[in-house]
Amino acid sequence: MKTFTVLAALAVAAWLGAAETIDLQNTKAWGDPASMSIKDGVISVKGKQLLFISEAFTVDPAKSYSFTVSCRSGNGKNSAFMPVVIQYDRDGRSIGTGRVKTVNGTFTELLAPVKAGDKTLLVKDAKLWPKKRLLVIAFNAKEDYSDLPNTRIAWSTITKITEQNGSYLVTLDKAIPFSAPAGGIRLHHNGPLYTYPLGGRNTSGSWDNLSGKISGVTRNDFMHNKWAPGAVTAKFGLQINAKEPDAVTEVKNLKLVIE
Repeated sequence: MKTFTVLAALAVAAWLGAAETIDLQNTKAWGDPASMSIKDGVISVKGKQLLFISEAFTVDPAKSYSFTVSCRSGNGKNSAFMPVVIQYDRDGRSIGTGRVKTVNGTFTELLAPVKAGDKTLLVKDAKLWPKKRLLVIAFNAKEDYSDLPNTRIAWSTITKITEQNGSYLVTLDKAIPFSAPAGGIRLHHNGPLYTYPLGGRNTSGSWDNLSGKISGVTRNDFMHNKWAPGAVTAKFGLQINAKEPDAVTEVKNLKLVIE
């Protein structure tokens, strides 16, 4: 949040049962980056940027988090504008798709320990394991998803699956970078680190209004309108001018309401 004074005000608002409003329409909330300026209450951002607010806010699954922002081109160069949210676990580690979004039907047992550098896995059942697709292998997995967000993950593509003596030998294109004991194993989807609760726009000379809401928690997914399992804090961010590095994007009405 912007300052400790704002935090105190929000705490009072929460005690009174009112919605908490976090005003992000100022450069200080974003750490005063050199690419950002403000005039007459309108923020301007120059060039290709990925900016996040300085202070993370707490994720409370019982509350809803509504984001609003308006955007337009500031110099006639239209470009992509995409608000994002990044989530963190209790240890401050980011939670992306690979840590929580499971591939249905892929939980099974790793029958033999894995050493760093291994490119094969011996598993009990790999009939539903897809090949030729970059996926995430989650070790120390639990069938009830209590391991999520999983931190023992490795990215690889399955090149071959061979059935042998009632088990399956899975061959990977990339080596596992760490050792892992026998036990639960599961595949997760590869995907983005951020969620996009407001969608995005290609800016024009007119103001476009964006809004979105996050509430509740998913069990084993990574969604734009729900928090990931294990999310404790989060930051709001802006992905700006990715397609046109010479563009200037103007922003107003930027706020977060928690209720």
